[in-house]
Amino acid sequence: MREWLKNFIGRTSPMTKDQRDEASIAATAAIARQSESSGPRSPSVDDSTCPTCGANFGRVPKRGGTCKACGSKYVVRSTNRIFSRTVLTESDGQTLAWMMRLVNDFKVPMNRFSGAVNGIGQTRTRPRDAVWQVWQELLSQKQSEMYHDSIYRDMAMFVLEEGRDWRPYLELAVQTNLKRALQAPFVGVEIENGVQARTCTACTADNGKKYSRETALKKKPLPHSNCQCLLHSGAIGICQCTYASLIDL
Repeated sequence: MREWLKNFIGRTSPMTKDQRDEASIAATAAIARQSESSGPRSPSVDDSTCPTCGANFGRVPKRGGTCKACGSKYVVRSTNRIFSRTVLTESDGQTLAWMMRLVNDFKVPMNRFSGAVNGIGQTRTRPRDAVWQVWQELLSQKQSEMYHDSIYRDMAMFVLEEGRDWRPYLELAVQTNLKRALQAPFVGVEIENGVQARTCTACTADNGKKYSRETALKKKPLPHSNCQCLLHSGAIGICQCTYASLIDL
């Protein structure tokens, strides 16, 4: 019965369990280096300058680094087809990863982003605003309801990158996840988190715990308020635990 359930969840969930945890962000960053073309694009004239302060590097960087003039970090995404240049600010590099996640997982047209970030005047949009707008649109669509918990979780990670309060979005992700996990014929849930070296003790201790429908709705054990799970950078991230449906307890 448990094997059948895993197959069922695999068919109805938008992403695998691994994609839902923080490690998927690193994987998405690798995807962001890909494009419709397999080869690198020709660098633009702007690629020899710092994307933050405009200082001239004297050459086009082949890999990321730190600008000696302003101290800002930059990244190189030589195959991206969204931004007009290949040398990007660290923030734009992160944003490109989110854009490519939407392109690959939700089939958002790539020109939706390239047109927004490279437009002129009023048609131009801040790269991170363009990502947020697409998420808002997906959340308003009935056909994407099964993806809403994943979208809210991505939004939580997104605002964490900006140093803003991510908790409301994680709460929405968990509530949506629980609601979907308890749809008939399921009678309960099990906490899953794919324990890794960066998983905190609070999340590890609850991994595999099972709750009946009534208990889960009453206690709402997720997200863990004392979560200390780490990101790849070593900074504290967000609780990555999710609910898996149970056909029996």
